[in-house]
Amino acid sequence: MAVGAGPVPAAAIEAAGSRDPYAGDIYAEPQFYTLYATDMRQAINVPGTDVCIDGDQLRSKEQFTITETRTNFDKCWIRDLGGDREKLICPREAETQVVHFNHYLVSPLIYTVKTCLLYDKSNCYMKYADDGPEREMCRIDFQYEGIWADDTMFHHKCARSQNNTYQHSLRYTVRWFMEILQRGEPERLRRREVYKETRSVPRCS
Repeated sequence: MAVGAGPVPAAAIEAAGSRDPYAGDIYAEPQFYTLYATDMRQAINVPGTDVCIDGDQLRSKEQFTITETRTNFDKCWIRDLGGDREKLICPREAETQVVHFNHYLVSPLIYTVKTCLLYDKSNCYMKYADDGPEREMCRIDFQYEGIWADDTMFHHKCARSQNNTYQHSLRYTVRWFMEILQRGEPERLRRREVYKETRSVPRCS
């Protein structure tokens, strides 16, 4: 059984041929779609087997949770380990789990990705700390709207941007692989593709 892609097709088993006794199981690797949390800031790769069509957008079949662990350092203390060694000790109650997103991931079928060509860094300044290196501090009184490239510096204002429009394919590929132990010095695992099929993205139920 391959996770997310259903049972191994008979055609994949047939294509694999006679099985080497050192061969591993046949497993699937679906093509991925890039979907986003509703603020369009965090991109998540989702297998095509876990995506469906909902109106004019793709969405994940299951809800996705994005969390962050925040530590209240006022509840922590320093333990002296002797010499110059110290260790920060934080009890469990010093940590709080913050849920930023708990919903379906989505992306329009036809979507635009914005790329910042020029940043305005006037909202930032350098702060020197007595016990560490200088740090850039930014006053963020603005918000990025829509889908932006992965390398966007969201703490800087964008003075000039470029738009690129794309369309999701509603057909994706699932490839089936098998790992074979290749004897020699040293021995190593070699991956071999045994079968490939194309599937259509279904409508959400």
